Amino acid sequence: MYENPEDLALPANQFTLTASSMKLLMLVALLSSLTLVRSKAVFAHFMVGNTASYSTYDWEDDINKAQIAHIDAFALNIANNDSTIAAQLPTLFSTAGSKGFKLFFSFDYAGNGAWLQADVIALVNQYKMEAAYYFYNGQAFVSIFESVDNTQDWLIIIQDTSCFFISS
Repeated sequence: MYENPEDLALPANQFTLTASSMKLLMLVALLSSLTLVRSKAVFAHFMVGNTASYSTYDWEDDINKAQIAHIDAFALNIANNDSTIAAQLPTLFSTAGSKGFKLFFSFDYAGNGAWLQADVIALVNQYKMEAAYYFYNGQAFVSIFESVDNTQDWLIIIQDTSCFFISS
């Protein structure tokens, strides 16, 4: 039995070690919990058909705003037989590549009807080589909108492009 309260006190250097150990333990616990956080990519659906009057400045402005908002890529909604697409894609991919921003195609089968299988393959194979094209697990990421009647086309498209395919 201790009659003197000083007999119960820890030496000063032992208390410091205990406080340091607690701080270190808390830091390790905090850092360990951070490794449990899973990040997921954030995409913004972008209607390319609405960009006929876009200049490089407009693309830069939209990409800057997306980056500030922590958007990882634009899902480029592109309709079949839309002349805006051929006119805008080169500038868009060049601008996005220079800004470290990503893009991927979302083929719209509802806008102007179904895409020809060969046209989809050609576009994916052409643009997946661009620095700005978004990849998932080493594959070019491609999505579609309203392609219920053309499901069989995608078996060949996936085979010929090696894309990672996701439907709407």
